[in-house]
Amino acid sequence: MKSVKNLLLTLTLSAFTFGAAQETITNESVVQMVELGFDDYMIIDKINTSDVKFDASITALGAMKNAGVSSEVLSLIMDKSKQNTM
Repeated sequence: MKSVKNLLLTLTLSAFTFGAAQETITNESVVQMVELGFDDYMIIDKINTSDVKFDASITALGAMKNAGVSSEVLSLIMDKSKQNTM
């Protein structure tokens, strides 16, 4: 019985770790981080270490700029967006 509990715990933790690793950062994620008060360093680190799916259209970039996203982060978003289309 103890080994079954250990197996279930291991599988649960593995599923949680896999789910967390699969997080995809989007425009909305970045705006949320800005609203929560994350600094540029933390946002840039999160973008660089995660899967991303950004809308880098002028309209979307303008909306993010209006939401307080810095030019440095917007530049990284544009760069990552180009990488996803190649």
